[in-house]
Amino acid sequence: MKTITRSFPALDLNLLHVYDALMTEGNVTRAGLKLHRTQSAISSSLARLRETLGDPLFETSANGVQPTVRGRQLWAQLEAHYRGLQEALEPRDFDPVTYRGQF
Repeated sequence: MKTITRSFPALDLNLLHVYDALMTEGNVTRAGLKLHRTQSAISSSLARLRETLGDPLFETSANGVQPTVRGRQLWAQLEAHYRGLQEALEPRDFDPVTYRGQF
């Protein structure tokens, strides 16, 4: 696979949603369902992600797709940051049962 660029500015951050769905679901079709996109759209996004990062990231398996060694290593570094952004931008609803502060 040829390396186009590995620079952060070239990365479409929307592709991280696809990366997360593929890591979670392990299947292109299920990732599409989770993100309300077609299998073709997920495959296209994965191709863009692969090109940007210069690595296949996932390999086909009998049950769908599984991450490559680099795909797992990269996600291990990115996942906590991705989840942090997700929580910051989509805070959970207030739950008085679990609240531990003072009024």
